[in-house]
Amino acid sequence: MRSLIPLCGAIALLLTGCRPSGLVVSAPKTTLGVGETVQLTVRERGPGFFETHALEPRSLEWRTTGESCVLAEPDGRATCVGTNGRENESAFISAASKSRRG
Repeated sequence: MRSLIPLCGAIALLLTGCRPSGLVVSAPKTTLGVGETVQLTVRERGPGFFETHALEPRSLEWRTTGESCVLAEPDGRATCVGTNGRENESAFISAASKSRRG
């Protein structure tokens, strides 16, 4: 998981997986304005280098470093709820399943 580049009046999310974790989190867009929602997807790495398969979002535990900025819903949606009164803000979102995370 990597940090994001803040943009004026929006929260930017850059979600990438860590090779050792086994999970790759992605989103169709990585910048959200207040009130916007994006559906996150998680793919689990297989034994082959390019082999992956999708995981059901509700089977994962979702976390965010900024609940006052971005809510991570149990169904894998991330919603920007504010910027803490700042012009720019950022947050990390992660997914976990047992010992795997991304």
